[in-house]
Amino acid sequence: MRRANQSKQPQYLKVVCGLFTNGKQILFFKKKENGVYEFPGGKVEKNESFKAALVRELEEELDYMGLEKITYFTSVRGLVRDHKILLRAYKVHGLPKEITLYEHSKVQKMNLTLSALKRFLKTNKLGDLDHQIILRLI
Repeated sequence: MRRANQSKQPQYLKVVCGLFTNGKQILFFKKKENGVYEFPGGKVEKNESFKAALVRELEEELDYMGLEKITYFTSVRGLVRDHKILLRAYKVHGLPKEITLYEHSKVQKMNLTLSALKRFLKTNKLGDLDHQIILRLI
């Protein structure tokens, strides 16, 4: 029996995102609904692995199926709109030649340098958890 003073472990909503990069540049995607830049991805479904969720989400959001080379990069936790989120980020190696934007209005290619990313972040809104991820990249 559980004691009254023992707290339950927090339940995190599992989310995955893909960082399209060639090692020198990275792509940011601007959401149609709110104008915030993000890395594409979404929720992990029940009984689905993070990698399988990434493959599914990138196909749904970008009609992108070129995921031959993806590698785990990092995980971050945080609170987004009153939900505890566990976001696992994967590097998608290479920049796609063709994608279709279903949920995004724009793709922004940026150099992976501290000065370029600082300029970008001064003038553009990036999701809080995506911001944590980009700080780990540089």
